[in-house]
Amino acid sequence: ISVESGEGSGTTFHLWLAQADFTESERGVTASGATRPCLLVVGSEGPILGSTVEFLRTHGCYVVQATDGPRALDLIMSSESRFHGVMIQAVPGDPSLISFSREVRRYQPEAKIVLQVVGGDPDDVPAGALENVDLAITSDIGADDIIRRLQPILDARPFA
Repeated sequence: ISVESGEGSGTTFHLWLAQADFTESERGVTASGATRPCLLVVGSEGPILGSTVEFLRTHGCYVVQATDGPRALDLIMSSESRFHGVMIQAVPGDPSLISFSREVRRYQPEAKIVLQVVGGDPDDVPAGALENVDLAITSDIGADDIIRRLQPILDARPFA
């Protein structure tokens, strides 16, 4: 802070602030230095994605969202990203679900993959999609049960 004052010309205050570095918040580090569980949520932009992200944040997760597979894979392969798991929101019968979950496994074999079935009948999810999934969440599961089922994934070490 510096102050310049001149007779008849008023006073001028100069305030210099450090440049903000928002990359720290993207790593999921809290003010205490403890790492919050970090999930990458991949789904179509809209209210379902928004409410899922908000639900996870309310329960203490740091959430990064991606609305397409290529962006999600970029985040997964980035050296800056360390996720505890990847949550894929998918409509039953979506053919991209199988290929995306395989891509995640190809690049990060140790990644924990959660499938959130959005709309439709969970029985319509192709069997091939479930072979790469560690946990499937359907719309008939309550909020407390979702958190309880996610806990082992959130407690695991993040994959690099």
